[in-house]
Amino acid sequence: MFAVNADGTGFTNLHSFTYSDGATPWAGLILSGNTLYGTAIQGGRSGNGTVFAVNTDGTGFTNLHSFTAHDDSDINGDGAYPNGGLILSGNTLYGTASRGGSSGGWHGVQD
Repeated sequence: MFAVNADGTGFTNLHSFTYSDGATPWAGLILSGNTLYGTAIQGGRSGNGTVFAVNTDGTGFTNLHSFTAHDDSDINGDGAYPNGGLILSGNTLYGTASRGGSSGGWHGVQD
């Protein structure tokens, strides 16, 4: 994750992901006050992605949620591989996960 001034100067690395705190951040970030929120579609405790927060100066990186493991049918209790953006309403973040949940794997378009 990085920051750069609109004129291209001042490039700063805010956070380098390790697999344990998330991998492959896919969707954009949202900003609330001085906190950025986002998702990573892989990594975390079971490899199924994370929701994270970090201050705009790069401090205070926090995993807010690590999606749980799923069975062979891709079923789990909270979804997996969050690849869409987040919406913040009040103090609640809303997002989507492309796999997992009570219905499991890919339903519809496949690679």
